[in-house]
Amino acid sequence: MSACISTKQVHQRGLKVLDHLLLSYYIYEGKLVIFAITAEDLIVHEDPDGLAQLEYLLPLLHAHLQPQGWPDVLHPPQQLIRRLLKKLYDLLISPAIPLLPSPAGHLTIVPYGPLHQLPFHALYDGSRFLIEDYQMNYLPASSLLVHLGMQNDKQNGDSASAEISAAHPLVLAYSDDGHLLRVHDEAR
Repeated sequence: MSACISTKQVHQRGLKVLDHLLLSYYIYEGKLVIFAITAEDLIVHEDPDGLAQLEYLLPLLHAHLQPQGWPDVLHPPQQLIRRLLKKLYDLLISPAIPLLPSPAGHLTIVPYGPLHQLPFHALYDGSRFLIEDYQMNYLPASSLLVHLGMQNDKQNGDSASAEISAAHPLVLAYSDDGHLLRVHDEAR
């Protein structure tokens, strides 16, 4: 799969902080698409069965987080919940492991569809929760990163960089391995 933008353009358009990973999710025709973006790299991962896995795992997780379903309200089913969080970690975070920031680095999540109701900070790698290792935040859309970058540039007196960010928003396009022929043109 090809990307419409270069890593230089990603850097110019708002992802300027080193040790920062942006994970942007998208669902298309049952596929889960993950855009993993740093100031230097861009990885696009496609899971053809991703939506089916999410449709199975998310309701299970939400059901087991509700105390009404626990046999003993004082003892939640922690092992089962951790297994579900681990499966979701494997699906949603593992494809981006090569780009994960160092501990205390920044991790920005841009969920899509049903992922807006997932507590990403609680995802579990088998020994630690994401929130234990990263400074996490969420954005409803990756384009907001451009606006945040512009505000920082204005505060720091970098008006040239702010003008570049304002003129060229960050747009991610998914072509389904070239099957959607005009999507790259539309994104430009």
